[in-house]
Amino acid sequence: MKTRYKLAIAAFMVTIGFIAACAWLIDFSGRKQFNEAYAQIEALGGVVDFSTYGEPRVPNEENAALLWVEAAELLEKIDEASPVATAENSESTEEVDPYGFGGYGDNYGDWGDTQPEVLAIEDPFTADPEVLAAAIAARQKVLDIALQASTLTKCQWELDYDAKNMILVLLPHLGQCRAVARLLIADAYFAAKSDDWKRADENLTVALRLAEHAGEPPFLINVLVRQSIDLLVIQAIKAIGLPQASQLESTLSILETRQYREQISRGILGESPLYAHSVFTGPEMEDFSSGMPEERWTRLWRNQDRAFLLRGLVQASQLAKQPYYEVAGKFESLEDVEIPMVFTIANHFMYSFSSPVRNAATVEEQRDLLFWALRIHSSADHSSIESEPPIGVLTGKPMKRWHPEEGGFVVWSVSAESPEESVSRENLVLRVNTSELPPELEPYADDLNSEE
Repeated sequence: MKTRYKLAIAAFMVTIGFIAACAWLIDFSGRKQFNEAYAQIEALGGVVDFSTYGEPRVPNEENAALLWVEAAELLEKIDEASPVATAENSESTEEVDPYGFGGYGDNYGDWGDTQPEVLAIEDPFTADPEVLAAAIAARQKVLDIALQASTLTKCQWELDYDAKNMILVLLPHLGQCRAVARLLIADAYFAAKSDDWKRADENLTVALRLAEHAGEPPFLINVLVRQSIDLLVIQAIKAIGLPQASQLESTLSILETRQYREQISRGILGESPLYAHSVFTGPEMEDFSSGMPEERWTRLWRNQDRAFLLRGLVQASQLAKQPYYEVAGKFESLEDVEIPMVFTIANHFMYSFSSPVRNAATVEEQRDLLFWALRIHSSADHSSIESEPPIGVLTGKPMKRWHPEEGGFVVWSVSAESPEESVSRENLVLRVNTSELPPELEPYADDLNSEE
């Protein structure tokens, strides 16, 4: 009997030892994988520790962020006090919050009061000139502060850089940046229509500097906001009109050098602190981690879990540097990778990067389309210019142009010919001094003429 007990105890000890050895190997392997992924991100210029962005502290007098926020807060106060006009189709007298749910959508004002000046800033291209002039005059101090901010090279937003959970760090300045950018663009458009090209060019370059500052630190959402402001500038140039847009020399020189693929690649890599050090459990994380299993045994794979996510960031960031048409399928393959069940963080927080990468490609496509149109328009004879069409980053095919008999021309991305492109189709077609459409785009006339 004693021998049997001894054998049982020995077997139990061997089992415990085996389990302990396996646990040690899993932990050792996980730490090794995490450190390798960590080193790879740093070698690519990425940052894994969020607090790094907060050092060294930028002195207040050198920090553009403080002025941008000052401009935005003043703008919000002016907007809140802006004159109100009651909608004809509503009995409501309650003022609509211009920063509330729905933003400035197509239905804004259909059910309550509106603020004409706020709407004029939001859409200056169709606004009443007198209302737009009054709106800009009332917000001149905001424009002055923005101009001052643009002269500073350093920008360090007031964020909680020591936060244990980066996922809980609030970024209120992003919405503020877009609001100030819209005011700058509205003033630029008004100035251009008043033949004040110096002011127009200056305001658009200030908006582009604001975009650069909004993109720091280079989290993905920051970079997306940065590119959205660039897109607003591109749309403003198109609204001003190509015959005159060539006078916006500083604006065009900045836009021409923008590296949108490099920006989005950096933004993807900028998610590293989130995956490397954030804690995804606890009461404050209930909204983010609902459904995440709490089994203690999954913690054994925590380092491997994080390493898996970091390797995914590295792969996605490198793919993002290439033309979208070359890597679209690779992103699909990357997103279809099976995630081990024990990787609880990866299973709940692995992000699909194909959409933001495509958004960046769309901005690049619109920029390239605009500059090609400018080159064509600079020729005395638009129809005979031998200008090599750019290769579209969305499709890998040359952009197209068409010259109607009555004059003017149309340039467009081949992507605009796709039935699936209804949302951004109008932005991928540029008509200059004509309302006609080439045969390839006639099936989509309703989409392309919807704003006319």
